[in-house]
Amino acid sequence: MSELMRRVARLRVPLGAVIALAVLILARPTPVIMITGIALAAVGELVRIWASGFIRKNAALATSGPYRYTRNPLYVGNLLAGIGVVVASGNWWLAAVYAVYYAATYSATITRETAILNELFPREFMNYCQFVPAFFPRLWKSSLLPPESSLQFDSGLVWKNREYRALISLVLIFIIFLIKLRYPWP
Repeated sequence: MSELMRRVARLRVPLGAVIALAVLILARPTPVIMITGIALAAVGELVRIWASGFIRKNAALATSGPYRYTRNPLYVGNLLAGIGVVVASGNWWLAAVYAVYYAATYSATITRETAILNELFPREFMNYCQFVPAFFPRLWKSSLLPPESSLQFDSGLVWKNREYRALISLVLIFIIFLIKLRYPWP
């Protein structure tokens, strides 16, 4: 992995915070787009919670639950939640900003994490990659799905993996949007 990709991957969180701040400042929500955005963000967060309950970082390769359909369900959840926030903001040019941010930082992050997983679980990960797409989920039943792993969803892992942080962030963003909806300011 190139040094540039490593740097871009490391910028994912701080750049995301800057974009979130811009979205909060520039948001012009309306009731209809708020409902649509909240629904999309909720689906994204539910995907993230589902995925978080299967992650046993550096101890086992997650191949059950949402990991049967995509190797990166957390990032699929992030995409859906981010689209929900952008939709709810009512500021459509922010969608282009978010798309560029997401494509650049998450492709670099996925590349970095793929290299790490390949080192930690070389044979198992290579086999898994043959069955499961890197990002866009395969949602239909297929003989290409890997065998179900014995690992089951563990709600304790959701807490251990600190998924509550993403949930709290989304709730706060939508509270601010609701305040802006009720009391618009420039």
